[in-house]
Amino acid sequence: EFGGWLPWRKNTPARGGLALGRPGSFTSSVGSFSNALRRKDGMFKRVSCLDQLYAQGTLALLALTDKAKAWALASNGCFPMNDEGPEGETQFSKYADIQGDPVMQNRVKFSSLKRHRRAIEKLLRSYNNDPSKLFDIARLAIIFDTLDDVYACLENISGDPEVEVVRIKNRLSLAHDSSGTAGYRDVNVNIMVQTDTTRITGTHMHICEVQLVLRSFAI
Repeated sequence: EFGGWLPWRKNTPARGGLALGRPGSFTSSVGSFSNALRRKDGMFKRVSCLDQLYAQGTLALLALTDKAKAWALASNGCFPMNDEGPEGETQFSKYADIQGDPVMQNRVKFSSLKRHRRAIEKLLRSYNNDPSKLFDIARLAIIFDTLDDVYACLENISGDPEVEVVRIKNRLSLAHDSSGTAGYRDVNVNIMVQTDTTRITGTHMHICEVQLVLRSFAI
């Protein structure tokens, strides 16, 4: 980081520096990353307005959702459906089973942007009113039945040439204390989606969140 401005950063630390192992040995290449906007001189400045961040996130979520479909397809990932089970429980479908069915695709409950109230609470509680540190405005979850599938998806994400991995929180590790989240665990991945479209729209420096969740924690 240079005087509060973020220059263009290549994928090298995230790609080569990720020590991908079974849950418990995931590491991250986190640096001093922030949500940023491109200036006219080609440099980047921190996002300083929550409305600006949500405008970024609206477009970033479209790109993130497209990526998540591909990752789920390659790793037996599931998405929640709008239909509920007989006891009101959430239903999940493997994306590989429904990708060719337009009716089923329309029933998938893809994530929406983080609610404004929750974002404001987090800003005040954790980030000293700095919206550039909110990494979960655009977020979604992919659900899995096995740890092997979680691992496969993480490999797909880290190996995607249009993705820069910013941070990985491995909350499936036995070393993670889940008492503060009522036992909930996942692998939380913060990324920037850097496609031609996100570069054109100026959202390629928006940091998104992908939650890789075992079905037993998602029900």
